[in-house]
Amino acid sequence: MVFSTLSGYGELKEPVSIGPCRIFYEEIDREIIVYRRLCNGRVEAEEIVSKPLKFEIIPLYPVFTPYIITKYVSIHLTQPLIVPSNSSITIYLKLPVDIGVYVYDLNGRYELIDVYPPLKVKYGVYGTVENGVIARHYISPIYRDLIKPGFGEAVAKVNVLNRFERWVKVSRIVLDSQLLRLHYIKGSWEAYTQEILFEISSPTIAYISYGSSFIEKAIPINDPEGFKPPKLRGRSEMLWGL
Repeated sequence: MVFSTLSGYGELKEPVSIGPCRIFYEEIDREIIVYRRLCNGRVEAEEIVSKPLKFEIIPLYPVFTPYIITKYVSIHLTQPLIVPSNSSITIYLKLPVDIGVYVYDLNGRYELIDVYPPLKVKYGVYGTVENGVIARHYISPIYRDLIKPGFGEAVAKVNVLNRFERWVKVSRIVLDSQLLRLHYIKGSWEAYTQEILFEISSPTIAYISYGSSFIEKAIPINDPEGFKPPKLRGRSEMLWGL
């Protein structure tokens, strides 16, 4: 079997290589297809699918692997950002994404059949052991200009607003995947969040609002079950330090 190197998100039409993994499907008969993913020579995913219309590879929120234990993503800054009182600044950050595979039927309904993380997965606790939350851990530099995300990454545009009366140091931003929205450009590995407002109210508390897409060409992913965003734009909180 010949595998071509996949150049970006989109429909899976032939056997492809993505990093150390190979993804393909085989027709058993007119109604049955077997989907497989091999990584480093080992079968890591196999699904028998009846009457699929197509398979599609998309970016996913980075909380699916090895299984869903949280909805939070904690982006730690390589260097803290110190923000003066009553001021704002716009920055760009990177966050990880998982790679998802959808199968579609003739009616356009879809099902998530495979997820894997292209980047190393690490989790930590945000807050106290008693009351804190588990979050996917990731480290990002601060970028002042829009950057192009690499394979396994998304870029977030974050508007930081300090409403506190003093300087505040920000060393991390914790995002809620159920309020986050991912967008991507087909045929590339570019993925983006929507615009995010990070509103500081004290040295330890911030409120995060989730806005609209900031990349014109990017399209929203079809959200998996349990991750469809609310009709009204939501807000999350950071209560245990910035």
